[in-house]
Amino acid sequence: MKGNLIALALLLFALLLQGALSLFVPVSDYVDLPLVVATWFALSRGEIAGMLGGSLSGWLSEFLFGRGIKGVSGLIRLVLGFALGLLGSRFLITGAVPRFFLLLTVTVIDTRAFEWIAPAFGMSPVQYSPAAMTMRGFINASVGLVLFALFERRKGRPS
Repeated sequence: MKGNLIALALLLFALLLQGALSLFVPVSDYVDLPLVVATWFALSRGEIAGMLGGSLSGWLSEFLFGRGIKGVSGLIRLVLGFALGLLGSRFLITGAVPRFFLLLTVTVIDTRAFEWIAPAFGMSPVQYSPAAMTMRGFINASVGLVLFALFERRKGRPS
């Protein structure tokens, strides 16, 4: 229970930090901190927690940053959270290289899924070029590796 509350606090902190940074720099174009936290949550806690963390990440991001119709990002991240939780509970994903490529893949899937689904609701989302998508994925994955290391370092400390 305590671990879930800490993960929820980390998600809220990531949302607030992203919102604060977005006031000065267009950070949302390059990194998605709530997605990184939701990915870590799913990998470390399993399918159900991954679905909850993913959907909360999407819904709160939409609420705070206004990405269009409420629920599209939440639905995408719910499915991603389940898949990542399933993956994390079946395979031990450690090391920088596997995590980097996993975060890169999750970023691309999340962004492209939103681009593909949004027109069905009459929205015109930002279309990323392949180069911009690659840059976004690499930055998000790099930031994610740092955050994963910090989360695990904190998790390893005795309470």
